[in-house]
Amino acid sequence: MVGEDSMRARDEPADLRALLARLPTALDPGAAVGVEGVVQFDLTGEGGGEYFLALRDGTCTVGEGRHQAPSVILTLSATDCVAVITGAVKARALFDAGRLRVAGNLFLALLLRDLFPRDRLLP
Repeated sequence: MVGEDSMRARDEPADLRALLARLPTALDPGAAVGVEGVVQFDLTGEGGGEYFLALRDGTCTVGEGRHQAPSVILTLSATDCVAVITGAVKARALFDAGRLRVAGNLFLALLLRDLFPRDRLLP
């Protein structure tokens, strides 16, 4: 699991691991009712790596590595991932520019914004 204790263990874009570690508590359980699936993040560039977000029964867990059966795979740079999570850029703009690739369940990818409201995610 990704924990804040292990933050900055590698040379990563600012706050990536901290943001990922906050996802379980930032989840809006009401919006997550009935949502099940695994979002695989394949992050490229400096600080890149593989992370996954597993959603089930109104909860989520975050882990490092490749999940065995992801529902959707999002490929983007680690820097762009931070920018999307913090609201500095819209995922649609990255997709349109070819900087975000989506493979698999597009509906699940589109739900992420509603599942993790920024006011619950950002301090």
